[in-house]
Amino acid sequence: MPLDFSHLTEQISIVAKQTEIGRAEATDRSRNALDIIRDASENYKSLSNKIEINRRKYTWLVPQINEPLTNAYDPPNIPENHVVVATDGSQIDVDTHAITPWYLLNIGTVNIRYGTNPSAHLQSTPQIYGADNDLVIVDPENHLQRETIEGNLLGYKREVEEVKALIKLIRDIPSDLPILALLDGSLVLWGLAGQQFGEYVRKEIIEDGLLTALEELYNESKVRPLYVASYISLPNATEVVNTLRIKICEFPTPDCDQYCREKPVMERPCDQVAQVLDRHIFQELLQPGQRSTLFASRSSVVDKYYGIHRVLFFYLNTGNEIARIEIPQWVAEEEGVNNLHGLLNNQVRLGNGYPVSLAEAHEQAIVRVSEQDLFWQLVNSKISNTQIQPTTSQKSTAKRQRWT
Repeated sequence: MPLDFSHLTEQISIVAKQTEIGRAEATDRSRNALDIIRDASENYKSLSNKIEINRRKYTWLVPQINEPLTNAYDPPNIPENHVVVATDGSQIDVDTHAITPWYLLNIGTVNIRYGTNPSAHLQSTPQIYGADNDLVIVDPENHLQRETIEGNLLGYKREVEEVKALIKLIRDIPSDLPILALLDGSLVLWGLAGQQFGEYVRKEIIEDGLLTALEELYNESKVRPLYVASYISLPNATEVVNTLRIKICEFPTPDCDQYCREKPVMERPCDQVAQVLDRHIFQELLQPGQRSTLFASRSSVVDKYYGIHRVLFFYLNTGNEIARIEIPQWVAEEEGVNNLHGLLNNQVRLGNGYPVSLAEAHEQAIVRVSEQDLFWQLVNSKISNTQIQPTTSQKSTAKRQRWT
């Protein structure tokens, strides 16, 4: 049955009005947050000390701060000759109703050389995974414990493959050329921080996967000027705003459980900055092209696993939006952040507000709905020519047949 819009018209009007009121209130809180962050910036060392001393008492995710929060940095000049590489990926997830539990990863890669010998190489590499060890992660200490690679877990595996693809691109570039290496999304695998997955899953994806790949990039950075970053468009993070919650806490210590456990949301003293996002603040603090101060993530998964690849981040005004840029901490050594800032700002300028290399990598990686359908048709066709007994769910069959 098609969607009945007669039931939705009034609901949409009500929700739209609620959204309008909510945004007006959020604007007021954003103005207040700006006043607070300016005050906090003047006394950032005191705030940093308060954050570190009470780290186990508050429940907010708060970054480490080492310089004034409102600092803004202009982009430096960049070398004429340099290279930008970028990767992005997409996937065809496991179809539980299909004949086979296979999945596909498609990694788009871009290699653009700027300067006296300009060139560009764009490519996509699709890979089907169907072997038993590709479909599940097994606990080596208990083979009865296993996790199927699908959904979010498949997304994490794809992210690891994107980093591995960067390594291959970089190793083919002359070692004297500065390289900006870009990824899309966060370097922090947030979804693996909780109890949803076993420790053996985190070991395979984080330690043996992502961190091993980052270690290879780190080794490359020792022999060539390499600046690795992950780009997050329109971020919804509140980590910097959470530092303001610590700043304005009215209690002797910012102990959320002790003082505010029973208080309703929006009635806690620190809720005067509730629903304010980091990008709301930096939209006012940064001019186009400028970046913010550098913050260090204190995510539990970063603290526990990342080591020398600890994630730092800053915000960048692209002229069209505020983007969040994440880097491994070794990129920040010497002039790394400034060099990265300049090269990245140039990419944003060339892409009219979004890094042109990442946009091209996305175009290489994307798998459209029509291509997904064709993929499964091809799979079914090939399997029908083998000795594999085709099986599919009745739900899938029913969806393809008209009911009369």
